[in-house]
Amino acid sequence: MEILDKNNRDIEILCEFAKNTNRNITFKEIPYPTSYGFRLTKYRTTVYIHNNQDESSYFICFWDPYHKIGEYTNFSGVFIPISLDRTKTFNIREKNILDKLNPFSDSKNCKTGFRDFDSKVVITGNDPPLIASFFHDKKVQNLIIQALKIKQAMWIGLNNVNVEFVPGLKNKSHFCIYNSQGWFLENSQIEKLFEIIEEIRILIGK
Repeated sequence: MEILDKNNRDIEILCEFAKNTNRNITFKEIPYPTSYGFRLTKYRTTVYIHNNQDESSYFICFWDPYHKIGEYTNFSGVFIPISLDRTKTFNIREKNILDKLNPFSDSKNCKTGFRDFDSKVVITGNDPPLIASFFHDKKVQNLIIQALKIKQAMWIGLNNVNVEFVPGLKNKSHFCIYNSQGWFLENSQIEKLFEIIEEIRILIGK
């Protein structure tokens, strides 16, 4: 029961955070069927916290040991609904030393047209013009750079993870700032993520 016990401890921490900040929290732990001779039950765990009464943004945590290949099994971050086509996608991460040493990898990436911003991030997506327009504001660029430095394995994305379990995001496009390797549990980091994504929401006017 180690995984479940850890998730329970983490959920307790997040419940305390929600209580102390007067926010609503919803969580579910759905067990997978156990097979003969294998008694350890594994769970699909989802958690979400409304930032405010307007539900303009959400803090979301997800864990699923049997999630589809190619999709994240363990992530957390902040999300906002956005009025864009759900088929549009992009991913942004901080550029690392390997990217800088390989000049050929850069040719495969999307560009915003802003040299300083493009030199710091790696962007992939299926609509380069949308990406260029989405990040044309210097303030948005600076907020993206701040977010990517909060922790290792940070990503900025549009419609690149499944959060249909959140009613306010179901059947909607979403923009997100998230960590692909675990849950945020520190109050200050969660508040910082809420602050950044709310600023971006206002700047992009979605």
